[in-house]
Amino acid sequence: MDLETKIALLKQIYTRHDEFFAGRKVACRKFCAACCTCNVTMTTLEGYLIVSSLGQAERKQHQPSVQQTLAGRRFQPQVTINAMAALCVAGQAVPEETSDPRWGRCPFLKQAACTIYHVRPFGCRAMMSKHDCAQTGYAAMDDFTLTVNNVFLQTIEHLHHDGLSGNLSDIIQFIISTDKAETGCGDNLKSPANGLIRNQVLKTLMIPPEHRVQAQPLLRSLGLLFK
Repeated sequence: MDLETKIALLKQIYTRHDEFFAGRKVACRKFCAACCTCNVTMTTLEGYLIVSSLGQAERKQHQPSVQQTLAGRRFQPQVTINAMAALCVAGQAVPEETSDPRWGRCPFLKQAACTIYHVRPFGCRAMMSKHDCAQTGYAAMDDFTLTVNNVFLQTIEHLHHDGLSGNLSDIIQFIISTDKAETGCGDNLKSPANGLIRNQVLKTLMIPPEHRVQAQPLLRSLGLLFK
């Protein structure tokens, strides 16, 4: 599957997510940026979509804030969600990981507004809190919403299983500095670099028994994208 086809499918996956949660009442709104931290993760495919949407002037404009994030502490995942699912099925321990919003803000946040909102990664789209995170310090989502978001995360990783995942800033820097925006955004590299990790194919969906029936329409909808 070529890169442009993957991008088209990624956009359709984003649309499916929007449609699935259309009409749901959430506290999230413009200028509500409590969850817009430097700890967002994504795939290189999502990074390519972001970078390719920016002109040369915009890339230069955002470069200082990306570099500032890279100089500080940020969340860098040890395993992808599909790798986590495989570990759980095998009965193996999942690495403990720490993420702290106090480490800093997203480099694409300006005056509490997202400057890449139309191409923001799924890690941002999945944040749908029932109450104001700024007041409570955490997002509130029901268990089924979490399950659905995991399914979307696993699907996006599977779509780009020959790519990489990592922190948003690491991904952006990798694509720009290595010119991967023009060569497939990191596919089939011999070894990941700069704190990035390899994506994996989807072998086991992270759906608990109590959500399996309710999730069937969604699974059929996503499955049609790959036929």
